[in-house]
Amino acid sequence: MFDIFTEWFGQGMSVPVIAVDVLFFALGLWIMLRSGKRSKWLLICLVALIVLSMGAQFLPGYFVQILAVLVCGLCTMMLIGAICAAALVFLVQRVRNSKEQQEQEEES
Repeated sequence: MFDIFTEWFGQGMSVPVIAVDVLFFALGLWIMLRSGKRSKWLLICLVALIVLSMGAQFLPGYFVQILAVLVCGLCTMMLIGAICAAALVFLVQRVRNSKEQQEQEEES
């Protein structure tokens, strides 16, 4: 699994690589913010990442391994975006609840 991450994130920095990373990070962020069931998307990204990384290790054929590395890299970026979105939603709810609590205490 770490071989896949070093392969994906160890490639040279270029505009297409950065664009794809940002695109899939934004896709994960967007899916999490639009979805009502956030835990479902986190689980889907995590399971896809684990299954594909295992497939890249054990499946024969160089093309299949390259495809698995590509999909794992994209799932990783989606998972990072999804985790950031979940953290953002958690912080916004936390701030909103604390403001409501302060307003209730001031009314009392």
